Amino acid sequence: MFCENCKVILAETERMCPYCGNRKLREIKEDDYCFFCEKEAIWGSMLAELLKQEHIRFYYKEVLGAGLAMKVGPYHERLHFFVQYSQLDKARCIYQHLFSAEN
Repeated sequence: MFCENCKVILAETERMCPYCGNRKLREIKEDDYCFFCEKEAIWGSMLAELLKQEHIRFYYKEVLGAGLAMKVGPYHERLHFFVQYSQLDKARCIYQHLFSAEN
């Protein structure tokens, strides 16, 4: 199942999104953008560049927003990445290769 509000993929048995409470879940489509990961801004720019190089469709949102990030410092900013569902597995491979040392 898929929550359009949160852009998260849920188990088939889910009837409500555990993050936002949305009950209008649906089957995911190949062209849907789904939540992929959250990274610190400094690493997020590197990930974004690799996704671009591999022609993976994605976008990201700043968690704090520009104003708050300037106040607390750019090193505290985090990015939420969303990847087109049809390219999710390819994006996961890139992520694992890039950040395998973190685990």
